[in-house]
Amino acid sequence: MRSSRSSIKEPLGKKASGLGKLMSALHQNASSLVTSKPEQNGPNQVLPATEYITSRRNICVKLRKEETGLGAEEPISVPSLIQDLAELYPEVIALKIRGTEAGTWKTWNYNQLYEEIQVVGRAFIETGLQRHHSVAIIGANSPEWIICNMAAIMAGGISVGIQTSLTADEIAKVALDSKADIIVVDQEHQLKKVLLIQHKLPECKAIILIQGEPSIADKRRLHRTHRKHILSWASLQELGQSLSETRLDDRQRRIAINQCCSLVYSSGSHSTPKGVMFSHDNLTWSAKMALGFIRAPGFNRSPAPGEEVLISYLPLSHISTQILDIYYCMTVAGTLVFPSSNILHDGDMFFQEIKTIQPTILYGPPVIFERIYHRLVQLRRSVSGVERFFLDWSNGAVSQKHLQNHSGLSLPGAKPSGSTKIGDIQSKIAKNTVCKKYKESLGLCPNTLYLCRGGPLQDRLLRFLSGFDIVVHSGYGQSETTSFLAANIPKR
Repeated sequence: MRSSRSSIKEPLGKKASGLGKLMSALHQNASSLVTSKPEQNGPNQVLPATEYITSRRNICVKLRKEETGLGAEEPISVPSLIQDLAELYPEVIALKIRGTEAGTWKTWNYNQLYEEIQVVGRAFIETGLQRHHSVAIIGANSPEWIICNMAAIMAGGISVGIQTSLTADEIAKVALDSKADIIVVDQEHQLKKVLLIQHKLPECKAIILIQGEPSIADKRRLHRTHRKHILSWASLQELGQSLSETRLDDRQRRIAINQCCSLVYSSGSHSTPKGVMFSHDNLTWSAKMALGFIRAPGFNRSPAPGEEVLISYLPLSHISTQILDIYYCMTVAGTLVFPSSNILHDGDMFFQEIKTIQPTILYGPPVIFERIYHRLVQLRRSVSGVERFFLDWSNGAVSQKHLQNHSGLSLPGAKPSGSTKIGDIQSKIAKNTVCKKYKESLGLCPNTLYLCRGGPLQDRLLRFLSGFDIVVHSGYGQSETTSFLAANIPKR
């Protein structure tokens, strides 16, 4: 920022004394320090801090930086991450969801995504979002969920994902604790929950409905009794498009990498939901570290822009899902695809969507890999004796090869031993024939990586899946560690 030093004129006919000149110089220096506003050099500024942790949303924290290694990565803010993508890869598809007509897709490239985030961010500011206050998002995974999340952060606020299963009273507790100025809901039944408790939320100024139009009666009643507004998604976008771009610039200049930009709350099933605060650096650095173990340098080739494809079906209110679906996907300039239905609880639809989308990373809880295991067991039982003989031979060859390559994994029977040429040939033949056939029947790609989090898998299941060239790698961590703390690295 340029300093604003102004010249001090001496009175006519008088010569300033040495003390007067000194005081004038000191005054000019002090004025320069005050008006330079070092806290307005964002969004990639790191403001001074004295502690590594805080429980206050507007307080900065110290960053744990090292001179070499992973800790030496240069910190970056969330707004800069998406802006860089829009400049470097404007035509790469960022988000993808089924269109209204059968067989069609609605897509956002990174330039379109960045522009829409800016539009919604300006609208959030206009509807009352203050700095360090939050936008609470209640709804299923969708492009609008991602846009609201990024727009809240870009507008200097905090994004709060709220689980759709919470009751109205639990939503009120989270909204109060996070100082939610705006609440975004995806459907009418979630809107009804918020309307039941909105009178308990003095900070809340507006409610946004993503799907459909709010009823005129609800809009009039809420405005008349509490001076609050309900806007449709179309109305919110129209509002943002009518505002000057400068509305967002001032907020971004005040953003600091080492301040809170996201809150994630526990389910509250056994106690009151508790929030975990994440800074920009928590999110962007953790995404880089996820890239480090998913595509470990020297063991896996880094994906080219647009090559990595992820399917978003786990709740985005969880930090582990946010790290992979949002920040990792953006770190590699990948494509995030949204299925047309809740495939987490629908086995048949799960395999249909996997076959259509063909993700390069399949990430999920143990139930997903148990579902794949049971489907493969059913397929094995349905084949004839001769085909089953070749299937068992293939399973044995491929499983043994993986046990040799991944002797450090927690697979039963894993023994460090050198591979033989005959074993390598058998394994390659099995992978390219039997394994390929069965994986394609489930809709799985030959090079898909499999990551499991949320609980351990049985050794018997792990070994069975490895016989079909499906090697599942486990990740461990908690919300307080930004999800991933330790993981088995593919091909390492």
